[in-house]
Amino acid sequence: MSEAYARRLTLESSEGNERPAEELIESRITADLQQSLYPAICRVRCQLNDGVLTLQGQVPSYYQKQVVQTLVRSRLNGTVVVCNRVEVVPVEATGRLD
Repeated sequence: MSEAYARRLTLESSEGNERPAEELIESRITADLQQSLYPAICRVRCQLNDGVLTLQGQVPSYYQKQVVQTLVRSRLNGTVVVCNRVEVVPVEATGRLD
């Protein structure tokens, strides 16, 4: 990671300790996903590394995959790239109704 990039991604937390912005962004997005009314979306995982946010998990429809993408993009600025690896696995394949 370049020094300029590392500086740009360092924020001051409320306690005055420096904390990488990537950790803050990742935890906020995870919290947002876990508040979804769709159980499958609550199980989607995210990891932010060097400006790339990777989403992983399974949802039963393309609609829910798009909901994940829209939710995540609403929380990010233009400096983060989203890699959506969420798989659409229909209910018939999983037996789950979420």
